Amino acid sequence: MPEKLIVHKLPDYDYIEIYPIADFHDGDPKTDETMFKNFVKYIEADERRYWLYAGDNLNNAIKSSVSNVYNEKRSPHEQKEHFIELVRPIADKCLCFIPGNHEVRSAKESDCHLVWDIACRLVGDEKARELYRENEAFIKISFGEYRCGGKPQKPVTYVGWIHHGVGGGMYVGATVNKFQLRTMAIEGLDFAVQGHVHKGKIGHKFDVRSVDPRNNMVLQREILNVICCAWSDFGGYGARGMMLPGHKGPSCIVLNGRRKEATTII
Repeated sequence: MPEKLIVHKLPDYDYIEIYPIADFHDGDPKTDETMFKNFVKYIEADERRYWLYAGDNLNNAIKSSVSNVYNEKRSPHEQKEHFIELVRPIADKCLCFIPGNHEVRSAKESDCHLVWDIACRLVGDEKARELYRENEAFIKISFGEYRCGGKPQKPVTYVGWIHHGVGGGMYVGATVNKFQLRTMAIEGLDFAVQGHVHKGKIGHKFDVRSVDPRNNMVLQREILNVICCAWSDFGGYGARGMMLPGHKGPSCIVLNGRRKEATTII
Protein backbone atom coordinates (compact mmCIF):
# COMPACT_ATOMS: atom_id res chain seq x y z
CA MET A 1 0.00 0.00 0.00
CA PRO A 2 1.60 3.33 -1.03
CA GLU A 3 2.30 5.74 1.81
CA LYS A 4 1.17 9.33 1.43
CA LEU A 5 3.65 12.17 1.82
CA ILE A 6 3.06 14.89 4.40
CA VAL A 7 3.18 18.03 2.26
CA HIS A 8 4.11 21.50 3.50
CA LYS A 9 4.11 24.63 1.34
CA LEU A 10 5.92 27.34 3.27
CA PRO A 11 6.50 31.04 2.49
CA ASP A 12 9.30 32.60 0.45
CA TYR A 13 12.09 32.37 3.01
CA ASP A 14 15.82 32.44 2.22
CA TYR A 15 16.13 29.47 4.57
CA ILE A 16 14.25 27.57 7.25
CA GLU A 17 15.46 25.74 10.36
CA ILE A 18 13.95 22.42 11.41
CA TYR A 19 14.49 21.04 14.91
CA PRO A 20 13.68 17.35 15.53
CA ILE A 21 12.41 16.84 19.07
CA ALA A 22 13.02 13.30 20.26
CA ASP A 23 13.86 11.62 23.56
CA PHE A 24 12.70 14.42 25.85
CA HIS A 25 11.42 11.69 28.19
CA ASP A 26 8.93 13.81 30.12
CA GLY A 27 8.61 12.26 33.58
CA ASP A 28 12.21 11.08 33.85
CA PRO A 29 13.82 12.88 36.82
CA LYS A 30 17.00 13.43 34.80
CA THR A 31 15.28 15.34 31.98
CA ASP A 32 16.46 18.95 31.67
CA GLU A 33 13.15 20.82 31.55
CA THR A 34 14.78 24.24 31.93
CA MET A 35 16.81 23.76 28.76
CA PHE A 36 13.71 22.58 26.92
CA LYS A 37 11.58 25.55 28.02
CA ASN A 38 14.26 27.93 26.76
CA PHE A 39 14.36 25.99 23.50
CA VAL A 40 10.59 26.38 23.00
CA LYS A 41 10.99 30.16 23.42
CA TYR A 42 13.77 30.06 20.83
CA ILE A 43 11.53 28.27 18.28
CA GLU A 44 8.70 30.69 18.99
CA ALA A 45 10.91 33.74 18.40
CA ASP A 46 11.49 33.25 14.65
CA GLU A 47 8.88 32.35 12.01
CA ARG A 48 11.50 30.38 10.03
CA ARG A 49 11.96 27.83 12.82
CA TYR A 50 9.95 24.59 12.79
CA TRP A 51 10.04 21.29 14.70
CA LEU A 52 9.30 17.58 14.34
CA TYR A 53 7.84 15.24 16.98
CA ALA A 54 10.20 12.29 16.56
CA GLY A 55 9.21 10.05 19.46
CA ASP A 56 10.00 9.18 23.09
CA ASN A 57 9.10 12.64 24.34
CA LEU A 58 7.12 10.89 27.08
CA ASN A 59 9.06 8.51 29.33
CA ASN A 60 5.84 6.52 29.88
CA ALA A 61 7.09 4.03 32.46
CA ILE A 62 4.52 1.28 32.85
CA LYS A 63 4.69 -1.98 34.79
CA SER A 64 5.66 -4.09 31.77
CA SER A 65 8.44 -1.72 30.62
CA VAL A 66 12.14 -1.55 31.41
CA SER A 67 11.69 1.89 33.01
CA ASN A 68 11.11 2.11 36.76
CA VAL A 69 7.52 3.22 37.43
CA TYR A 70 8.41 4.23 40.99
CA ASN A 71 11.05 6.72 39.81
CA GLU A 72 8.82 8.90 37.62
CA LYS A 73 8.12 12.56 38.33
CA ARG A 74 4.65 12.23 36.78
CA SER A 75 2.23 9.51 35.74
CA PRO A 76 1.93 8.76 31.99
CA HIS A 77 -1.28 10.83 31.79
CA GLU A 78 0.37 13.75 33.58
CA GLN A 79 3.40 13.47 31.28
CA LYS A 80 1.13 13.83 28.25
CA GLU A 81 -0.64 16.86 29.71
CA HIS A 82 2.64 18.45 30.79
CA PHE A 83 4.30 18.02 27.39
CA ILE A 84 1.26 19.47 25.59
CA GLU A 85 1.48 22.60 27.74
CA LEU A 86 5.25 22.88 27.19
CA VAL A 87 4.98 22.92 23.37
CA ARG A 88 1.59 24.63 22.99
CA PRO A 89 3.22 27.97 22.05
CA ILE A 90 4.84 26.29 19.00
CA ALA A 91 2.03 23.87 18.13
CA ASP A 92 1.43 25.41 14.69
CA LYS A 93 5.11 24.95 13.78
CA CYS A 94 5.14 21.15 14.04
CA LEU A 95 5.67 19.43 10.67
CA CYS A 96 4.91 15.82 11.71
CA PHE A 97 4.18 13.54 14.67
CA ILE A 98 5.50 9.98 15.07
CA PRO A 99 5.65 7.89 18.28
CA GLY A 100 8.75 6.30 19.74
CA ASN A 101 9.12 3.00 21.53
CA HIS A 102 8.29 4.57 24.90
CA GLU A 103 4.91 5.87 23.71
CA VAL A 104 4.21 2.62 21.83
CA ARG A 105 4.27 0.77 25.17
CA SER A 106 0.76 2.06 25.91
CA ALA A 107 -0.48 1.27 22.41
CA LYS A 108 0.69 -2.30 22.80
CA GLU A 109 -0.65 -2.77 26.33
CA SER A 110 -3.99 -0.98 26.11
CA ASP A 111 -4.47 0.48 22.59
CA CYS A 112 -3.79 3.96 24.00
CA HIS A 113 -2.09 6.08 21.33
CA LEU A 114 -0.44 8.89 23.27
CA VAL A 115 1.17 10.75 20.37
CA TRP A 116 -2.10 10.74 18.41
CA ASP A 117 -3.73 12.32 21.48
CA ILE A 118 -0.97 14.94 21.63
CA ALA A 119 -1.32 15.76 17.94
CA CYS A 120 -5.11 16.14 18.19
CA ARG A 121 -4.81 18.40 21.21
CA LEU A 122 -2.13 20.59 19.64
CA VAL A 123 -3.35 20.97 16.04
CA GLY A 124 -6.90 19.58 16.01
CA ASP A 125 -8.28 16.29 14.70
CA GLU A 126 -8.33 17.22 11.00
CA LYS A 127 -4.76 18.54 10.93
CA ALA A 128 -3.58 15.61 13.06
CA ARG A 129 -4.78 13.20 10.35
CA GLU A 130 -2.43 14.96 7.92
CA LEU A 131 0.61 15.15 10.23
CA TYR A 132 0.48 11.92 12.29
CA ARG A 133 2.10 8.67 11.18
CA GLU A 134 2.24 5.50 13.26
CA ASN A 135 5.71 4.25 12.27
CA GLU A 136 7.56 6.66 10.00
CA ALA A 137 6.89 9.94 8.21
CA PHE A 138 7.90 11.12 4.75
CA ILE A 139 7.59 14.89 4.39
CA LYS A 140 7.79 17.15 1.35
CA ILE A 141 8.69 20.76 2.05
CA SER A 142 8.47 23.46 -0.64
CA PHE A 143 9.43 27.07 0.02
CA GLY A 144 11.50 29.97 -1.30
CA GLU A 145 12.33 30.10 -4.99
CA TYR A 146 15.25 29.36 -7.26
CA ARG A 147 16.99 32.45 -8.60
CA CYS A 148 18.18 32.14 -12.20
CA GLY A 149 19.44 35.23 -14.03
CA GLY A 150 17.70 37.45 -11.50
CA LYS A 151 14.31 35.93 -12.28
CA PRO A 152 12.33 33.87 -9.74
CA GLN A 153 11.73 30.25 -10.64
CA LYS A 154 9.75 27.46 -8.96
CA PRO A 155 10.08 26.79 -5.19
CA VAL A 156 12.90 24.72 -3.75
CA THR A 157 11.59 21.31 -2.67
CA TYR A 158 13.01 18.85 -0.13
CA VAL A 159 11.94 15.34 0.84
CA GLY A 160 12.72 14.01 4.32
CA TRP A 161 12.30 10.70 6.16
CA ILE A 162 11.54 10.84 9.88
CA HIS A 163 11.88 7.70 12.00
CA HIS A 164 12.28 7.37 15.75
CA GLY A 165 15.10 4.90 15.20
CA VAL A 166 16.26 1.55 16.54
CA GLY A 167 19.35 0.31 18.36
CA GLY A 168 22.62 1.16 16.67
CA GLY A 169 25.39 -0.34 18.78
CA MET A 170 27.48 1.19 21.55
CA TYR A 171 29.70 3.41 19.40
CA VAL A 172 28.75 6.43 17.31
CA GLY A 173 30.27 4.95 14.14
CA ALA A 174 28.05 1.87 14.29
CA THR A 175 24.95 4.06 14.62
CA VAL A 176 25.97 6.29 11.71
CA ASN A 177 26.72 3.30 9.47
CA LYS A 178 23.42 1.54 10.19
CA PHE A 179 21.42 4.69 9.62
CA GLN A 180 23.19 5.38 6.32
CA LEU A 181 22.45 1.87 5.05
CA ARG A 182 18.76 2.28 5.89
CA THR A 183 18.60 5.70 4.25
CA MET A 184 20.25 4.43 1.07
CA ALA A 185 17.34 2.02 0.62
CA ILE A 186 14.93 4.95 0.01
CA GLU A 187 15.28 6.75 -3.30
CA GLY A 188 14.71 10.50 -3.56
CA LEU A 189 15.57 11.66 -0.05
CA ASP A 190 17.30 14.94 0.73
CA PHE A 191 17.54 14.42 4.48
CA ALA A 192 16.66 11.86 7.14
CA VAL A 193 16.20 12.05 10.93
CA GLN A 194 16.31 9.52 13.73
CA GLY A 195 16.52 9.63 17.52
CA HIS A 196 16.40 6.81 20.09
CA VAL A 197 20.13 6.10 20.45
CA HIS A 198 21.03 9.01 22.81
CA LYS A 199 24.40 9.44 21.13
CA GLY A 200 24.46 13.24 20.93
CA LYS A 201 24.25 15.60 17.97
CA ILE A 202 25.38 13.81 14.82
CA GLY A 203 25.21 15.16 11.28
CA HIS A 204 26.50 13.11 8.36
CA LYS A 205 26.39 13.80 4.61
CA PHE A 206 26.98 11.21 1.94
CA ASP A 207 26.45 10.92 -1.81
CA VAL A 208 24.28 8.46 -3.71
CA ARG A 209 24.01 7.74 -7.44
CA SER A 210 20.70 7.46 -9.26
CA VAL A 211 19.68 6.82 -12.85
CA ASP A 212 17.62 9.45 -14.69
CA PRO A 213 16.09 7.50 -17.63
CA ARG A 214 14.25 10.55 -18.98
CA ASN A 215 17.47 12.43 -19.65
CA ASN A 216 19.67 9.34 -20.03
CA MET A 217 21.93 10.45 -17.20
CA VAL A 218 23.50 8.98 -14.08
CA LEU A 219 23.24 11.57 -11.32
CA GLN A 220 25.02 12.04 -8.02
CA ARG A 221 23.31 13.77 -5.12
CA GLU A 222 23.76 14.45 -1.40
CA ILE A 223 21.73 13.10 1.50
CA LEU A 224 21.94 14.58 4.99
CA ASN A 225 21.43 12.24 7.94
CA VAL A 226 20.80 13.74 11.38
CA ILE A 227 20.74 11.73 14.60
CA CYS A 228 19.23 13.88 17.33
CA CYS A 229 20.13 13.58 20.98
CA ALA A 230 18.20 13.24 24.22
CA TRP A 231 17.39 15.96 26.76
CA SER A 232 18.52 14.06 29.86
CA ASP A 233 21.54 14.12 32.12
CA PHE A 234 23.50 10.88 32.19
CA GLY A 235 22.64 8.24 34.76
CA GLY A 236 19.91 5.73 35.55
CA TYR A 237 19.65 2.75 33.23
CA GLY A 238 22.37 4.25 31.01
CA ALA A 239 24.85 4.10 33.86
CA ARG A 240 23.67 0.64 34.94
CA GLY A 241 24.09 -0.64 31.39
CA MET A 242 27.61 0.82 31.07
CA MET A 243 26.48 2.97 28.12
CA LEU A 244 28.44 5.97 26.92
CA PRO A 245 27.12 9.44 27.84
CA GLY A 246 25.80 11.60 25.01
CA HIS A 247 25.41 15.35 24.58
CA LYS A 248 21.94 16.78 25.28
CA GLY A 249 19.98 19.52 23.54
CA PRO A 250 18.51 20.34 20.11
CA SER A 251 19.84 19.54 16.65
CA CYS A 252 19.15 21.85 13.70
CA ILE A 253 18.58 21.13 10.01
CA VAL A 254 18.94 24.17 7.76
CA LEU A 255 17.23 24.07 4.34
CA ASN A 256 18.20 26.72 1.79
CA GLY A 257 15.40 28.54 -0.02
CA ARG A 258 17.49 29.84 -2.91
CA ARG A 259 19.33 26.68 -3.95
CA LYS A 260 19.10 22.97 -3.13
CA GLU A 261 21.21 22.61 0.00
CA ALA A 262 20.55 20.85 3.32
CA THR A 263 23.02 21.33 6.18
CA THR A 264 23.06 20.78 9.91
CA ILE A 265 24.33 22.84 12.84
CA ILE A 266 26.16 20.78 15.46
